[in-house]
Amino acid sequence: MANQLSEYERKRDFGKTAEPAPRPGKRRRKGNPRFVVQEHSATRLHWDLRLEHDGVGVSWAIPNGIPHDPDENRKAVHTEDHPLEYMTFEGEIPKGEYGAGTMKVWDSGTYEPEKWRDGEIIFRFEGKRLHGRYVLFRAGGPKDWMIHRMDPAEDDRDPFPEPFRPMLANEGELPRSTRGWAAELDWGGVRALARCRPGRLDLRDAELADIAPRWPEVHRLTRQVGAHDLVLDGELVVFDADGRPDPERLARRDKPGSDSALRRRARENPATYVIFDLLHLDGEDLTDAPYRRRRELLEGLELEGEAWRTPRAATTKIKELLAAAAGQGVGGLVLKKRSSPYLPGRRTGDWLLVRADGARAGSSVAKLTDAAEPSTKNKFRLPVGDRELTVSNLGKVLYPRTGFTKGDLIDAYADLAEVLLPHLRGRPVTLKRYPDGVEGKFFYEKRSPKHRPDWVATARIWSESHKAEIDYTLIEDLPTLIWSANLANIELHTALARIDDPDRPDSLVFDLDPGAPADVLDCARVALRLRALFAQLGLECQAKTSGSKGLHLHAPLNGTATFAETRPFAKAVAEVMEARFPDEVVSRQAKARRAGRVLIDWSQNDPHKTTASVYSLRAREMPTASTPLEWEEVEAAAEAGDAGALVFTIDDLRGRIAAKGDLFAPLLSQKQELPELSV
Repeated sequence: MANQLSEYERKRDFGKTAEPAPRPGKRRRKGNPRFVVQEHSATRLHWDLRLEHDGVGVSWAIPNGIPHDPDENRKAVHTEDHPLEYMTFEGEIPKGEYGAGTMKVWDSGTYEPEKWRDGEIIFRFEGKRLHGRYVLFRAGGPKDWMIHRMDPAEDDRDPFPEPFRPMLANEGELPRSTRGWAAELDWGGVRALARCRPGRLDLRDAELADIAPRWPEVHRLTRQVGAHDLVLDGELVVFDADGRPDPERLARRDKPGSDSALRRRARENPATYVIFDLLHLDGEDLTDAPYRRRRELLEGLELEGEAWRTPRAATTKIKELLAAAAGQGVGGLVLKKRSSPYLPGRRTGDWLLVRADGARAGSSVAKLTDAAEPSTKNKFRLPVGDRELTVSNLGKVLYPRTGFTKGDLIDAYADLAEVLLPHLRGRPVTLKRYPDGVEGKFFYEKRSPKHRPDWVATARIWSESHKAEIDYTLIEDLPTLIWSANLANIELHTALARIDDPDRPDSLVFDLDPGAPADVLDCARVALRLRALFAQLGLECQAKTSGSKGLHLHAPLNGTATFAETRPFAKAVAEVMEARFPDEVVSRQAKARRAGRVLIDWSQNDPHKTTASVYSLRAREMPTASTPLEWEEVEAAAEAGDAGALVFTIDDLRGRIAAKGDLFAPLLSQKQELPELSV
């Protein structure tokens, strides 16, 4: 043993270091041999693996820790043997000594040796953290080894994510009630997502550029993160001497340069990484978790250091915090619904940027419900146009995953009214009501509610399901639209024909519905093929998302065609598509044939059926909406394989309408006649 430990002794002065000196006569205990993994924060953070064998701890330095995933090999540098006393050593190795830094036990236990020969060791960990079958094997010179996990991991881990864009906030005003919200200071820094793995840091800005070289002081964050795999969201801030964010000093830092220039700037204007979200932790994707859980886990990590910190989020006295923000040189607050998931690259109303000075870039009119005045318990008077409505339970959550309330639903439909109402006027509407939110029971309501105000217009029409004429609701104006939303009528389903000409549909419609595992991208590809077919027939068509799983295709008519003509035509189109693309398309509802294919549902071309209206919200996990598309968007999404590009929430839709207007306007006036289907 003395000869085995000569290199260990040569490198250490036991008068200066607390590391244990070898003791003669140390014998291995009975049972399986021991192992230890020590986290060693030296010049570089790494992990030292020691396996008890022949009276010593045979040792490897592993820069990136023990791999959990059998798909990943990691470098292991074979070092000198250590005495068995080192298996329990923790403490400081003084500066100037070999391996100076902090040593602490990360895991320990026993291992079951399966094979031990020159250049290859196969064994099974039985530790507090580590379990499983591993192999150490030489991959070059005497010191060059690799460690590889041989068996599947015990737990079902989510893959470590590739870089993605951060979630963004809408600018807005402080909500009437901040219950259910958390507030963070808006530091005005450089947005940065940190992907941390043992010994490694990947730092990206909001556009996915690699900015790690510009911020060298943040790299030591990996030492505190240790063996965790995690993804953090935050911003890089340069503070002045009084602890206030300094935009000018930040600007001097946020630019490229040589390594020496970047280090000099870091010394002159040191930055702090202000961390506010945790998106992945040790094999668990947290983006679907509510904000409150992500914050709890983040605060449990206690990430506080010389160049990083995790300020607490405020859940009370938010108005007072906003008032104080301007005096501290902070631009405002970012309010986040505590129930909200993290939606990479998306801007939603679940996060609100509220400026301290009350200013609002690109500000729009106030929310309609801001004018609501309390009347009786849970009821409010709300002026809408020239009418006063009674609305109720504005704070009732309809979408639990995002915290979207009935008040938000009313405001959403108020914002959409200008583009939505032209598509609703004159059409019978079937209400789809969710009194207990999207996770509760719902019911359809074709017959207009008897308790409706007398100014709500109706039309008496034959109902196939009721086998009688009933009064359908007509949504002709903003007050009726808001009255409908107050009934928790999330979805608006309309007929294809207007009441003044009930036999003549304004458009031909195809509902493209994917059968799992097909998805909206498969619908997009089918939509492009349908468009090509229509082009051969001389028909133009428009696409929109259903707001649910698929797409809707509409070909404007506004002519002489009746349902008696459009229904067989639509059926023939669907059958032609199925004949041409039998592996991708079905034209019949039979479940046995739908798996992995897109159903072209032509049956909606019927006077007694309704379809989700353009701009209707849908009762999904998030408040998605049926959104008009440009064909270039459909093509780009299909080519890129980007399903997310075809999903839009109400907040996305607001921005699109401001930028693009009503992309579905052609359906209101464009005239086309049905051609002969002879292709």
